[in-house]
Amino acid sequence: MGRQSLCDELRSVFDGLSDPAHPALSARIREMIANPPPSSPAPRLAVAFALVVTVLTVAGLVFVGRHARPP
Repeated sequence: MGRQSLCDELRSVFDGLSDPAHPALSARIREMIANPPPSSPAPRLAVAFALVVTVLTVAGLVFVGRHARPP
């Protein structure tokens, strides 16, 4: 069994298991790319908040690690 025949067999099995895409799917994808929906500031705010929390957590762990008393 060569590499090409394995790829063909896998593709055949996958095609048999999966349903074909809806005909309007590609049109919807193109429409979303051409005219993206307006973004809200919430995701950017959440990312900024997560970044601040991460930096403070790492800085706190480094501070505690450097100032911890040896046993």
